[in-house]
Amino acid sequence: MSQFLQGAQDTSNLRPGILRPYCTVPFDTDLRRTIGALRQLQDLAAATTSCDPSLADIVDLIATIQAEYGEQCSLETVIQTLVAKDIEQQAAKRRQAKQKDASLAMAGPSSTSQNRAMCMTGVS
Repeated sequence: MSQFLQGAQDTSNLRPGILRPYCTVPFDTDLRRTIGALRQLQDLAAATTSCDPSLADIVDLIATIQAEYGEQCSLETVIQTLVAKDIEQQAAKRRQAKQKDASLAMAGPSSTSQNRAMCMTGVS
């Protein structure tokens, strides 16, 4: 997957203050919708550039997406594919967390838990 798309999944490498509250301005006009879309593209491209992204960076982003999905692929198909990939990643993280919790539960209570239980029951 491209650097741009990887950056879109992991926002931890974005510069401070780069994420904007998109809901603060209603997108009730074509101009405002265009501004909102360009800001989102700017944020996406900023994940892989050390400076303010240029239009050339956005063209590279689109070319990367076209190379990965094909020039004739609809935006909706790309979006749905990425959403499905995101859901798969979330599910995998949840499975890992459940496995970790299960392995901790099988290991038995920690000494801290045992100490708390003894204090509550008055056992020493």
